[in-house]
Amino acid sequence: NLPTADFQKIIRDLNGISDRIEIKSVGSDLIFSCEGNFASSRILRSESDGYMEFIQKPDASVVIQGEFSLKSLSHFIKCTPLCSHLEMYLGNDLPLIVKYDVASLGEIKLCLAPLPPA
Repeated sequence: NLPTADFQKIIRDLNGISDRIEIKSVGSDLIFSCEGNFASSRILRSESDGYMEFIQKPDASVVIQGEFSLKSLSHFIKCTPLCSHLEMYLGNDLPLIVKYDVASLGEIKLCLAPLPPA
């Protein structure tokens, strides 16, 4: 569970650095990172800072990660005005699923396949 405005800001900020983003879940932290030719960035979100909440608590020893296209994720953030929070489903070697609940209309689930290693 992550605020949509925060997700939008993360994607917009990292979009100017690289065309790939790595999303990693370690313990109770969610890490967004990317590396470009001239800069790199790492944004950390944790349950303890109040920005997000894990719906299914991951095992602290298990690292879940994937690399995704920032260009494609920048299309996902067009759904930001539809709701205040999104749900993100992340698994190793699995597509990223981003779910937006749209008031009384239902939900929108957007899927993005991970990029092959660079």
